[in-house]
Amino acid sequence: MLVKLTLLDCLFILLSIRVFISFCGFESSFFKVYLSVLYYCALRRCDLMWSDAYASCCESIGVAPRAEVLQLSGGSLVAQGNTFENFKNRVSDADVKAVCDAAVLCPVLAELILPYNNITDTGATHIAEALQKGVDTVQTIDLSQNAIAEQGGTALVAALRAQTSVAALCLAGNPLGGTCGPPIADMLATNACVTKLDLYNTDMDMKALVHITEALVHNETLLSLNIGKPLLSNPDDVNYVVHHLSLGLQRNTALCDLNLSHFNLTDIHLEMLLNPLCTCNIISLTLKGNKLSQDAGALLAKLLERKENFICLDVSYNRLRDKGSVSLAKSVKAHSRLRFLSLENNSMGTVGIKSMVDAVCACQTIETFLIWGNDFSDNVAPQIYDAKDRLETLSVCDIGLYEVGDQPSVYRK
Repeated sequence: MLVKLTLLDCLFILLSIRVFISFCGFESSFFKVYLSVLYYCALRRCDLMWSDAYASCCESIGVAPRAEVLQLSGGSLVAQGNTFENFKNRVSDADVKAVCDAAVLCPVLAELILPYNNITDTGATHIAEALQKGVDTVQTIDLSQNAIAEQGGTALVAALRAQTSVAALCLAGNPLGGTCGPPIADMLATNACVTKLDLYNTDMDMKALVHITEALVHNETLLSLNIGKPLLSNPDDVNYVVHHLSLGLQRNTALCDLNLSHFNLTDIHLEMLLNPLCTCNIISLTLKGNKLSQDAGALLAKLLERKENFICLDVSYNRLRDKGSVSLAKSVKAHSRLRFLSLENNSMGTVGIKSMVDAVCACQTIETFLIWGNDFSDNVAPQIYDAKDRLETLSVCDIGLYEVGDQPSVYRK
């Protein structure tokens, strides 16, 4: 019989040894090695205790133990259902039940990464119950692309209201529905631990988004928020959400990363958000797949001009065209912090492409540059070929330049 007190004592000893090694600064190399060996043994002991606890829980509920769970190392459990190995053996609600029961007995689980599986409301409720029973070691929960709806989503975020360990929650691709909006808002208003929340494509409607954006006023810990691809098609609904979002951003002092992709935003909405974006702490903005026109280029340029610490801008799959690209390029060229720039599929021609490539050459901080999907006709490559060396120094770039004979050409990487 596994005793929780013994496990907690083991974890306490493990942490104490780790801190001791880091901060004591003993002269003896032998003593440091000795402590390191003790640390390793304690860590190994925790892994063995987890395996025993998990196997026992699987037996009690009649499910076969999963190899990746038995072999848990460092507290990180990763079981992605879209891999070749797991495609026909995806994680089920019963599997989640066994993991949660084991986590209560042996609290060593730090990351629960279970995307693309067969987890429903039942599985999400099991996780919520484990958190409420005192499992306070989990820092990351990723349940993206499962089948969690209103009941499971509500139970999970309710369990996080008073939770002090979970820092990242990803529910992207689950049909949570708009009724989860108020519970999520309540969690954001009371939780002081969650720093990352991903609600992309979770069927959030206008009312749900209003609740969530209003909660930003009271939240002081959330750093990253993804509310992309909501259920917003009525222009009036988009206007209302953007209005409340602008109010929330004006009073929020923590949020750094905001994803508004596939949000049906137009130039008018970007103009409504411009001043709040310039005055808040946002330094990473995703506007992918919206309805921004060539006039939005000047608005985005103002954003970069006023935000010297901005590092990431994604405006792919819009309609900036040449005019918008030229306007934006002027601010990109003069920026001193920008690292990521995505302009894929923006109906740019030669003028727009060249202006952006020249801007990237001038902005030495850019590490990622994406521009494929625009009009790379035959006359583009000769005009941007001088940028070949600079583009090759980028960590990520989706175009490459080469010569066929004496004729420059461009290709997609």
